Amino acid sequence: PGEVPEGRFKVYIQNFRYHPNILSKAVQVAQMQQGQRRPKEEQEVRLSEDRPVLFDLLLRVEEQTRVFSGFCTPARKMHAGSNVRVIEFDYVPSARVMVERVVPVFEGSPDPACGIFRQKLLELGGGKQKGLLGRRCPF
Repeated sequence: PGEVPEGRFKVYIQNFRYHPNILSKAVQVAQMQQGQRRPKEEQEVRLSEDRPVLFDLLLRVEEQTRVFSGFCTPARKMHAGSNVRVIEFDYVPSARVMVERVVPVFEGSPDPACGIFRQKLLELGGGKQKGLLGRRCPF
């Protein structure tokens, strides 16, 4: 890895495109083998483009690691139109103390609507699967 230059860094999340099915093939096959079929309401919520895209972001700068949760891209938006600014910071690699190397300029706040949508997915799916950091995750 090369040297990272001093400067301002902006971290965004972007929905590149909606995928036809957000369940892994292994989960789909297991459900079919068990004779399970997703209810129509759940399929519409999971597969529609009329939904936000939930995400968690893990950011690591040198020895500092941060997890940002509770964010989502807007419904029906893709590419630059879906950008969500999560954090902006100045990086000063020459600073002697670690906390002075990463100086926050902006930090986004979780959107309550994202939490509501996450909860809806969990309720529709029975909250059976675990995701990042042992938290329940709809996919």
